[in-house]
Amino acid sequence: FPVTIQPYVLGLDVDESFTLTAYKWLEWLNAVCGTQRSLGDCNYDYRLNLYFPECNDFGVDPFSFWKNVGLYETAQPMEGAVDVLRKWKEAGNNIVVISYCKSMHMSSKVKFIKRWLPFLEFDKGDGFIATKEKGCIGNAIDIMIDDRLKYLNMFPKSTLKILSNSPYRQEVDSCGHYVLANNWREVGNILFTFSGSGDIRYQY
Repeated sequence: FPVTIQPYVLGLDVDESFTLTAYKWLEWLNAVCGTQRSLGDCNYDYRLNLYFPECNDFGVDPFSFWKNVGLYETAQPMEGAVDVLRKWKEAGNNIVVISYCKSMHMSSKVKFIKRWLPFLEFDKGDGFIATKEKGCIGNAIDIMIDDRLKYLNMFPKSTLKILSNSPYRQEVDSCGHYVLANNWREVGNILFTFSGSGDIRYQY
């Protein structure tokens, strides 16, 4: 009988791993507060709201940005991301998007994923899971891509953890091994080496 090889399941974070969103938050905060702060001024902290006290003075919720129902309508994937993920699917593997969502923008984020990754087969092993407790997926995935060690640390040792490099400071230290990827070319190389491409360097 022929040997059946199980497809690998890739867990994919969205913000700062598949699309750059936080810099848009910074632009929005600057526009609301009439400031011109940079990431450096904000100490490269994910919690940009801490560096805009003017929001309190103006009675503005700094998290209103994330409550925009059309937040991802104009979002663009990172360079090379779609091509890598398409080839991952063509190789017979699965993709599960695992992302923390505000209820107001969840629909926009799902539509964004479907628009740019139309090859996902949600009835054949692919999926979209909205959760902040990403580790609840546990052993159901083989690889996880995320820009925050906070979330990668939630996964078991058996999961290959890929840290999507970003300029932001990590809130925690890693409690396990991970592979750093500076761009999607490097992500592709890691994925296809892991899945058995050997020394063949992935190119898009």
